[in-house]
Amino acid sequence: MIDISDKTVCQLYEASDYLQFNDVKGYCVSFFNDALAVGNCLGFRSFAQRYQLLELVGKCDKFIVDNLELVSKEFQFTELFIDEAEALIALKQQQDSCQDSTFKTILNWIKHDFKQRQQFIGRLFQLIDVKKLSTAFLGEVVKESERWIKRLDFYFDVLNPEYIARIENQSAVPGGAAAHGGAREGRVYTFGGLDNSSNHLNSIESYDPREGKRGDDDASKSVEAYDRRINEWKIETNMETPRFGASVLAL
Repeated sequence: MIDISDKTVCQLYEASDYLQFNDVKGYCVSFFNDALAVGNCLGFRSFAQRYQLLELVGKCDKFIVDNLELVSKEFQFTELFIDEAEALIALKQQQDSCQDSTFKTILNWIKHDFKQRQQFIGRLFQLIDVKKLSTAFLGEVVKESERWIKRLDFYFDVLNPEYIARIENQSAVPGGAAAHGGAREGRVYTFGGLDNSSNHLNSIESYDPREGKRGDDDASKSVEAYDRRINEWKIETNMETPRFGASVLAL
């Protein structure tokens, strides 16, 4: 009876290969196939590549891609060189209709050694098809990401515009009117937009779901500023006189 485990199978295969014990080699290959797991798949794959066990390499690749988000948290994955990591991420990108896990995998690899790997950020994010990110995940990235992500061109040029476009589509007013909106103190607000005759509106309306009532909003003297670089709103000094008809100014 051969004693075989994750820790001994590679040595046993090497010895049987040297001694040309083909039956033992076959037994080892069967063990590799049956014992594939998140914690050993990268090691098995590296060994299979060294000995040109192409069928095993293919099975390892499939297992890794199917479980890439979990595998990417393993130390062996975070230690991969850029070309190896990129190849596996590309396989995942081609397979998945939703690319949330692909995005998370890229982040796991970059953050392991951010100082050295920030040069590859643009290269890896090119693998992401932003249209295949779920809206919930995209919103999480846009609103809650670390500051280094919010400073990327990919954030400004791709992620944020895509999220804004989706939210605007979701908030379209029935009957052809389109408006920007938000919520405050339990009330839902709409700003401007078009009426059913395609006339531009400059009004602000609110709806209180607690009372089931809607109406024109009161005049306001508040001022808020949006910093596009960090995706944050800031309360500024109030105006002296409350006004109707909200306006926006870019500085």
